[in-house]
Amino acid sequence: SGCFFDRRRASPLATTETNQKMGFGLRKSEAPPPVTSAPARPKPSTAELVRDNKRDISRAQRELDRELQNLKREEARIMSEVKRLGAAGQTTAARMAAKSL
Repeated sequence: SGCFFDRRRASPLATTETNQKMGFGLRKSEAPPPVTSAPARPKPSTAELVRDNKRDISRAQRELDRELQNLKREEARIMSEVKRLGAAGQTTAARMAAKSL
């Protein structure tokens, strides 16, 4: 309540029993309590594997399509900028923009 130190750390003021309950001060001969693992899941069926792989492929395809659309949009934007700069007589800026294509 009014403590400024981290209660999770071992404290010299705490009893040895408290520190051991918190996992501090274990002797090297003492092993920590065993970690219980989750129960083994059954092996997925072939149909489930196919469905999961198909979903992953579709997701990757959509991501590539989005990236392609963004690149096309960026190319069109730069092309219009090059045309605008060329019409305005700013050939140096137009060349620099064209090089970024």
